[in-house]
Amino acid sequence: MKNPALHDFIIQYQADVFRFCFYLCRNEVYAQDLAQETFIKVLVNFDKIKDNHKAYLFQTAKNLFIDNQRKNKYEKSFLSGQIESQTINPPDLEIWQTLFSLDQDEQEILILIDREGLSLNEAADVLKVSESALKSRLMRARENFRKGGRAQRCGESC
Repeated sequence: MKNPALHDFIIQYQADVFRFCFYLCRNEVYAQDLAQETFIKVLVNFDKIKDNHKAYLFQTAKNLFIDNQRKNKYEKSFLSGQIESQTINPPDLEIWQTLFSLDQDEQEILILIDREGLSLNEAADVLKVSESALKSRLMRARENFRKGGRAQRCGESC
């Protein structure tokens, strides 16, 4: 790579982007493809990005995932398939099961803020909501996660 700044950018964010892509599609191979597509798209437009490269990366990954879902290019994998391929370690299984039992919006908020470390402002940009709306959703998502997700809220009947 000719530009060291771009190389450093990729190295700095590749693990974060892969984890977010894995969260979205729950399949290691698809997550690698999606992360690669994300970096290609972002690097082509790198000079046009004014600020907040990390939030731009996550927004691009999410948009590419949605586009691929619309085209039926990727199908969501079930959690059990990931366990068989040892993508998720057994100690983390309960955490992931609880996370995946939450609503999609709550999952995204917790992944972006608590797992990937985005600020409220950055996460609000990615999710296209106001910061105050994000704060209340974050509080609700954390509370639902502590309660054990949908199974706890609905008594296993959801």
